Amino acid sequence: MLRCHYLLVLFLMACSGISQAQDVRTGLSVYTLQNLRDGTVGECPLVPGPTGQKIYHQNNSGPPLSDEEFRALAGDSEILALQGDAQFYSRRTKTVLPMMEAYIVSLGYDLSDPNIYRQPELLSELQNFTPDKLPGDTPLVCGDGRIEDGQALIAEQKRLAREAYERNCTLCRMPGGDYLEAIYVGDFVKQNELAGAYIRDVMSSGGSDAMMLGVLINQTGGQQSEFTYLEDVVGYYMLSSSRKWRNQPQCYPSGAHRVTFTTEYPDQVYETVGGVYLGRDEGYTNVTEYAVSPALKPACDKICNKNGGILLTARLAQGFGDKLDAVETFRSIDQMLSEHSCDSDVVRQFERNLVGMWERENSQPASVRRNTIGDAFR
Repeated sequence: MLRCHYLLVLFLMACSGISQAQDVRTGLSVYTLQNLRDGTVGECPLVPGPTGQKIYHQNNSGPPLSDEEFRALAGDSEILALQGDAQFYSRRTKTVLPMMEAYIVSLGYDLSDPNIYRQPELLSELQNFTPDKLPGDTPLVCGDGRIEDGQALIAEQKRLAREAYERNCTLCRMPGGDYLEAIYVGDFVKQNELAGAYIRDVMSSGGSDAMMLGVLINQTGGQQSEFTYLEDVVGYYMLSSSRKWRNQPQCYPSGAHRVTFTTEYPDQVYETVGGVYLGRDEGYTNVTEYAVSPALKPACDKICNKNGGILLTARLAQGFGDKLDAVETFRSIDQMLSEHSCDSDVVRQFERNLVGMWERENSQPASVRRNTIGDAFR
C-alpha cells in the first residue's frame, strides 16, 4: 500500500511538471536565431502573461523562471533570445541581458566575476564578436502580440482623450501649454503635479551635474530660500510681460508697481595659473525694469530679478537630450503674451489665478514638499 502511495505521488509530480511546461509556453512561439536570420520569423512580440512577468519583471513580481520552465522553452541552452535578438534571458543569471553579455554567458563565463575581463581568451572573443557568433540554434521566444495590441489601444485612447481635451482648452495647444492651462483654469493640484513631474524630468535628463549647478545658482541668486517651479514661472511672467507692456498705459488701468534693478558687472581678467595674461572682458551695467499690476507687487518684491535658476538648470539639462516641458512652459508664456493683448480676458484670468496660486503655495506649511531643484537633488 505504501509503495502504491509513493508511485501515485511520483505520478502527480510528473503530471504537474508536464502541466507547468505546457503552461509556460501558452501564447508563445518558439523559434531559433537561425529562423530569424533566414527570414522565417518576422516580428517577434514581447512575451506576455505570467511567463513574461517572470522573464522581464522577476525582481518586482515574484520568482523568475524555474529551471523546469526554462528547459520547457529553451532545452539545454544557456540563453534564450527575446524580441528577435534585441535581448536575451539567461538560465544562469535569471535576468534579461543585452547581446554582448548574453554571448559571454553562452561561453560559460560568470558575469558577477570582474576578473573574467582580464582573461586573454575572453578579450579576444569580444574583440572579434559579431552577432552571428551566437549559435543559430539558440532558442527564440516570441509572444502573440497581445502586449503590443494593448499598448496600441492605450495609445489610441490617450490620443482621443487629448484631442477632446484640446477642443475645449484655451492655452494647452501651445508647446508646454498644459501647465499654463492648469493656471488659467485655477487647478492648483494639477499645476503642482506637473511642476513636480517637470523637475523630475530635469533630474533624469540632466543628471546630478545639472541639478547641482541649479542648486548653486539658487543659493547664489540673492534669495533666502530656493524658488519653486511656480515661483520661477511667476517671475518669468512678470519679466516677460514687463518687457512687452511696461510702456503701454492701457495695460495697467489701476496703476502699476514699477521697480528698476541695476546690476554692475566688473571687468573680467583671464590669466593662467602662472600669471600669464590671456585677455579681458569689459565690465558692463545691466538695467532691468519691471512694471506689474498691484496684485503682483508682493510677488515682485520677493521674486523680481532673483528668479531663473530652474529655467537655467532645465536648459542645461535639455542639452543632454530631448526637449523638456520644464523649458517649453516658459516659451509658451512668451507665445501667450504675443497672441493675447494685456487687457484680454485670457491674460486677466491667467494673471488673477497666477497670483492666487502663488499666495496659496507660499501659505502652505513648511512640512509640505516644494517643487524646487534643491528638494529634487536631495
